[in-house]
Amino acid sequence: MLNCGFIKNVTKQRPMNTFTKVLLTVSTMVLGTASFAQKTCDLKITATAAPTTVNYGDTSRITIVLTNIGTATMNTSDTVYYGPVGSTSVFALVPTGNIAAGGSQTFSNVLYIRNSFDTLTADRTLNTCLMLYPQTSITKNGVPVPVTYNDPVATNDSSCFQITFKKKPTSGIFEFGNEAHQLSMYPNPATTDVRFDVNLEKAENITVSVKDMSGRNVLTKDFGKVISGTTVQLGLDVSHLQAGMYLVEVNGEQRIGTGRFVIK
Repeated sequence: MLNCGFIKNVTKQRPMNTFTKVLLTVSTMVLGTASFAQKTCDLKITATAAPTTVNYGDTSRITIVLTNIGTATMNTSDTVYYGPVGSTSVFALVPTGNIAAGGSQTFSNVLYIRNSFDTLTADRTLNTCLMLYPQTSITKNGVPVPVTYNDPVATNDSSCFQITFKKKPTSGIFEFGNEAHQLSMYPNPATTDVRFDVNLEKAENITVSVKDMSGRNVLTKDFGKVISGTTVQLGLDVSHLQAGMYLVEVNGEQRIGTGRFVIK
């Protein structure tokens, strides 16, 4: 089994691009037998990702279920440590209530993985495994964490999931000065926001309008002057729009770009 561990620099979790946030670190230090707790537990970790297919710019959220298949009750003082296999990043889970033998507890959205891979030439599937670490292998600021239980059964201490990252759209960038006026909107379908890229030959004032399928204008946004010479991502808050298809019109000083997106 993978042992729980020693913590370092615990900070508040927030959305990440990948597993780069180091909350705890696994120590190579070995404690004497006097530091081991008497309570023996058998924990099982189950990790899932949602969604499992992530468009460019979107985020997948990781949920963990801890199941107590041992005989001793897990308490709110029994901090559980876990992390990606092969990584030095370790994170903490604190039960919000007792987990009796045979019971389980769900920890939703404990990690975030954002698809910011703008250099992908093809969709990429990532296989990720999380594992449990023993408390006896974790330090916080160089000090061993309290040992409240041990878990000698290793067969339940890891769980794997797959996420497919979609490559960034390469066609349809709104480029002034040529004929590529079709916008690629992402994420599409959208829920709360939608984005698109512009690449200008010279700085332009950009205004965007969104219309529903009846032609009614439902959203207008003035982005002001947008810089030239590089790809710039522009975004719209569409959280107030109802489900359906919408048409986007981007007005510059010289050209007009159009696109469409769907609200789930």
